Amino acid sequence: MLLFDTSVTHLQKILTTMIPSAEEKQMIIEAQQASPDIPLGNAEALLMTMASISELEARLQLWSFKLDYDQNEKVCMGKVWSENHM
Repeated sequence: MLLFDTSVTHLQKILTTMIPSAEEKQMIIEAQQASPDIPLGNAEALLMTMASISELEARLQLWSFKLDYDQNEKVCMGKVWSENHM
């Protein structure tokens, strides 16, 4: 199970934009196969690591929901409370 540091609030949005497409992953794999003696660069290694995490996008969405939950609950409860006490 992956644990996320909830003190980083915008990381989920950044990571979601970085999830490699199937085409990008395939291009990296082909480049590795063509030149197995050349190590991946940092960016390519990160993309391959991200591609190896199952259900990464869903995990990031859940993390975002968890990060925003307390604030959203306060906003919703404030609206309910104000409507009930008018």
